[in-house]
Parts: sequence; C-alpha cells; structure tokens
Amino acid sequence: EHLGTRPRLNMQLAWDCVSLTKALAAIVSSSRSASKVTATAGANLPHGVGTHPPIEEGVLVGASVIAKVQNSWVGGCPYLYGIVDSLNPLQISDAQGNLHHGEALQWVVSAQDDGWLAPFGLEWQQPGRYVLLQLLQGDWVSARIAADHELQPIKGGFLHLKLDGLETLPSVCIQTDVAYLFTPHEKCQEEFGHATSCRGGRLAEHIERAFENEKPTPHETLEDALRRQRSRWVEESRVDGQYPVRSIWVHPKIKEGALNEFARRALRKKQESPVRIHPEIVMLLGPPAAGKSSISRLSADQLSGSMVPLRRTAASLKYREEVNNDNLTDCMPGFAEEYKYALSVDDTNDRSPKNLWKKARTAAKVHLGSVAHRLEWIRDMHVDKMSAEAWALHWLTYLVYHHGPVRDSLALDVIKVTIVDAHELPVYYSSCMVGKAMARTMLILDLCHSESKPVPHKPLAFRGFWPFTSQESRFDRQAGRAMDEKKERKLKGGNLTSNLVDIHYHAQQAEMNITKMLGCLVQGVKPTDEEGKSDEGTDVLVDHFLVIDNEGFEPKVLLDFADAEGQVSDGIRDHLMESVTEVERLLKLLEKEQLHGFDVHIFRVFKFFLNRCAPSDHPMRIRAKETKARNAIESLKDPVDVLPIVTEIDEHIFFRKYRSQSTATHTNAYRTMSHLQKGDRTSFRDTLASMTDDDIEALKKATSALRKYTCLAILQYLKKEGDWQDELVGMEQNIGERSS
Repeated sequence: EHLGTRPRLNMQLAWDCVSLTKALAAIVSSSRSASKVTATAGANLPHGVGTHPPIEEGVLVGASVIAKVQNSWVGGCPYLYGIVDSLNPLQISDAQGNLHHGEALQWVVSAQDDGWLAPFGLEWQQPGRYVLLQLLQGDWVSARIAADHELQPIKGGFLHLKLDGLETLPSVCIQTDVAYLFTPHEKCQEEFGHATSCRGGRLAEHIERAFENEKPTPHETLEDALRRQRSRWVEESRVDGQYPVRSIWVHPKIKEGALNEFARRALRKKQESPVRIHPEIVMLLGPPAAGKSSISRLSADQLSGSMVPLRRTAASLKYREEVNNDNLTDCMPGFAEEYKYALSVDDTNDRSPKNLWKKARTAAKVHLGSVAHRLEWIRDMHVDKMSAEAWALHWLTYLVYHHGPVRDSLALDVIKVTIVDAHELPVYYSSCMVGKAMARTMLILDLCHSESKPVPHKPLAFRGFWPFTSQESRFDRQAGRAMDEKKERKLKGGNLTSNLVDIHYHAQQAEMNITKMLGCLVQGVKPTDEEGKSDEGTDVLVDHFLVIDNEGFEPKVLLDFADAEGQVSDGIRDHLMESVTEVERLLKLLEKEQLHGFDVHIFRVFKFFLNRCAPSDHPMRIRAKETKARNAIESLKDPVDVLPIVTEIDEHIFFRKYRSQSTATHTNAYRTMSHLQKGDRTSFRDTLASMTDDDIEALKKATSALRKYTCLAILQYLKKEGDWQDELVGMEQNIGERSS
C-alpha cells in the first residue's frame, strides 16, 4: 500500500513543476510588458523604438550610466553601474562584464563619472611617485611608479601602471585590477616621503609607513607643530578638495556596492515605519553637530496652522535614511572595518609608570640578545609610532574614502537615484552648506520639482529645516560624539580634528550660504557658489523652510520662511531684550563717555537690536541715542550688515572662553565687510581677558542669541522686503492682547 502511493506522488510533483513553470512564465511575461515603456520626449533614443525604459537625455553609446533592474528587490541589488554598448536595441555592460538588455531595465540615468576622478592630471604617473591602491581582490598596496613607466592618457583605453619594489606585482591594469587609487597632493610629497613598497595589511598601516608628523621649528613644541600641520590641512582643503591626498580612481563596481548597500539600509528603515512614508524631499541644513536629528522631536504644537502637514514629515525622519557624505562613506565596501582598525590605535600613547617600566625591562632584555624580546621591542616601537600619529591615521582613513569616491562621485549619483525612486527609498538629505554645497542643494531642488529630469517622475514637495545652535553647544556635542566614535569604533559625525578646526568656518559658511540661497530663490534667481549675483532665472520655490531653535532641550520653530503669513515666534522680543540688556550689563557701553576700538562695533550691533525690541521712550534706548550722537557713530540699518560684525564678536568670545582647548580658526578671510582694524581686535581681546569666566559665560550666551536672531532678521528682511520692524511691532501688540 505504501509503495502504491509513489506514482501518485510523482504525478503530483510533475503537476507542481508544470504549475511553477507556468507561474514563472507569467511573471516574465508581465515583467516584459511592464518594461515596454514608450520613450518620453527628450529620451535619447531612435524614433520608433518603444521597448526601452526611460533614459536620461544626453546618454550616448559609451556613456557611463546607472540602471535600475526590473523586479530586483528580492535579489537585494537593484542598481548597477555600466557602459552603454548600444541604444537600438538598448544594451548595457555592467561593472562585472554582464550584458543587460533594455526590457530587463526600469530606467537609465547618466553616472557622475566612469571611475576617473577630477582633476585629471597625469603627474601621479611620474617615475618614483608614491601611490596607494587597493586591488579588487582586497589587498592594499603601497608602491613607487617604476622608472621605465611611460605616461598614459586616462581616457585612451586600459591603463597599465608599472610598479617598483614588488616582485609579485610588477604592474596593474587600473580598470580591471584596482578598486581605489590615491596619491599624496603635489604640496604634500614630503609628508609621505618615507613610504616603502609593500603589499597586504590594513590601510592605516600603509598610511603610518608613509606619513610623518610635521617637524617643530627651533622655537616650537611638538604640539605646536602638530597644531600647525592640522590647521594647514584643514585650511588648504577648504579651497582644494584633494588636499592632502588626491583620489585618482574608484572602480564602478565599488560604487555599485555602496549604492546597493545604501538602498538596503533605506529599505530596512522603511520597513520599520508603522505608517506609510509619503514621498517628499526632506532637507536638513546647518553645520555639523547642530542637532539635525532633533527635528524628529518637534512637538505637534510647534507645527500648527499651515505647518500641520510637517507633523507627518517630522515623525517620519527616524525611518528615513540620511543622504550625506559621512553616511555614504560608511556604505563604501571595506570602509567600516578599516575605520574600526584606525580608531583602535591608541592616540593617548600610554605613559603610565607601569607601562613605562614594562618597556624599560623589554629594552634591557634586548641587549641580552633574546630574539623574542627584540621582536617585542620592535613591535612596541611600531605601536608607539602609530599612537603618535593616530590623529593622522583616523583622518586619512576617513578622508581617502570620503573626499573623492563619495563627495565628488557617489553622492551625486545617489541624489539622482533617490529622487527617481523616492516612492521606494525614503531618505532625507543633510548638508553643512560649506564650500560648493550650493550647487548640490540646487541640483536636489531642480530635480525634485521637475517632471522629466533625470527621467520622468512625479514632482516632489520640498521640506527644508535649519536647526540653529550656538558654537559652544556644537563644540560640546562634537567632543561627545568623538568619544562615542572611539567607544563604538564606528563613524559618527565626520573627522573630529577637522571639525573642531572648522567649527567657526562651518557656522559662518552655513549662515552665509543658506541666507544667500533663500534670498536668490525669493527673487527668482538661481543661486550659485560663485561670488556675485547670478543672472540665471529659476522658478523653483521651497514649499516649507523652517528655522529651528535647537539650543534648548526641546526644539522650537522660529520661522517658516516659505509661509507668506508666517511670523517669528512670539517670544523673540523678550529674548532679544534680555540679550541686549546682558551685553550692556557686562560691557557697560552706555556708561562710557567715549567709545573706542571694538566697543564702537559692539555698540552698533547693540543699538540695532535695541531699536527693534524696545519702545522709543525706553530709558536704555534714550541713553543709546545720546551715546551715538556723542561718538558720531553710524547706525546699522540692514541685518545683512550686522551678521559679519556679530560673527566676529562671537568668535572672539569663544576663543576667550575655551582658550587653548580650542583648535578653531577665525573666519575673517571669508566674511564680507571685514573692515575691523587690527587695533580694534586687540582692544577687544584685552577687554575679554580682563573679564571673569562667569561674565564670559554670560556674554557668550547673550552673543549667541544675537547671532541667531541676526540670521532670523535677515530671513525676515528677505521675506518681507525689509519690513522686519513692523513684524516685531505686530508681535508686541499680539503679546499685549493675549496678556490682557
């Protein structure tokens, strides 16, 4: 009886196979039907072709592209990088050499590059030059260019690079063998001058073998020399993004891995959301450690009236994956492990008596000829050297992935992908708005409002947020974040060394660029990163742009720039009055018969806000008018003119508060109207030096508030064509009506 069931089982199995085959055939047929999308206007396809997916305008045969594979989420790798072999019929070869036909693809957009990164000079091929590369199979390699190597063009086919000093690797083909390729900047050759050829090991170990700390001058300490070296790296990299190390090549296969890893992370977060996340463009602007993630904690009562739709946006933030250079760097294949190792290098270089005694005993035993102790001594010397250079190991391990491969390449590709697939990939974009960030921000705005770029998609609403935080709060947060990074051995918020040097630069650039961008958009002009006014028009507008006070425990909305009826928060007048009163209490500007030096500039800022938050018969305002007349001081009328002065005041007080704890640099060179004289700055520093720490703390708090409200005044000035004073008068009346 048991054996008799076997034919029935075999028949059932055969029937199941037939059913499965039919089902698979139906899926394939459905997939092909779905992919037969008629090419839209602007798609670069021959007339009459109707079986191709949408293709970004301008894509030609031989172009480097990103393509979305049909029905690919199950496999986990929906996106591929490739080269267009043919447009009719559409055929794309991916980074692994596989051929993909048009009917299997959902859309195609141009990639930022083909793997070669700008600038495209060939000086790195000169014989004797040091290069650092990672092979596609995983090995890190340090090498010198061979003496008989001849310079080859990077766009002229396969580039074979001859290497010196490696018997097992006399040459490499960049396009087929190499994942990453780096070289020291032209001006930094000496800092990496003692590199030797070697293969294998960790990235940080290769950096340590090549790098050397700055040598102190006769009147410098070692710490002074290191501070000078760090500052130079930061300041030079502000104008040259490939300093101190230049990224030459990143293989499209590497970018493909990073893009798909990012997509997987976004999908996982989306699946955690208890409600559907609506497709929209969410952007958080502001300097590092301004508390951008706190936007998700905005309470419902902060988002009332026309801002009610933003409640859903704020609540969705923790289920959106962040698009910024740091997060994308963490997605790069191999980065997490390499950075974890670099962070494990102890930069404290343990000098405890116990450890020093242990090293002394080891050194003594070396003289006895013990091979084991000699090896231990050599290992200790190597660890000590790595510890002394730990700051550079952390920085450069982060930099080689971040600067070229991500910032200049992958990040721009991810922007396109996440806008086209916004319905599948819920994300938010964050930017510190430093340097050339305006172009990237406008790219996001242009694409999200378009119906056809880069390929046809539904226009997306734009929600912008600017969390504003004082520099001292950012300083403390960055230090805490760095401790978490060391503890967890994971990237948390960029490189601490450069962030602390740039703490003022980041804030000043963000304030200048955000206000410039919004001012241009209000006027219908496309903002650019170049100085001067752009002539190119734009019809792009922001649907909402909220300025958030992020100084307290709970974030508070100060202003919605995009709301025609929006007003600054009701408490602004009282906060301003508290701040100007505190400045007067501490500096006693109105008690001085004559104002000299920096006092004049502080008084101009003080009077600007006093006129806007105190009635004309207020005693302090009357005394300020007398002081102005007595000293023949010219008033400030435009908040745009106030910002560079209050920024400089804020920086000087910061330097006094933190003294040698801060490695930050000032921003005099980046501010317009930097007309303050050297003697003025000296007199103000002398005044601050004579004040107690408690008074400095109070003055810093008041100045931070004035800086915040200066930015708010600029936005109101742009929004209401300078009618900011009327806004405050109206608010004062509202406050009076509520209290009565």
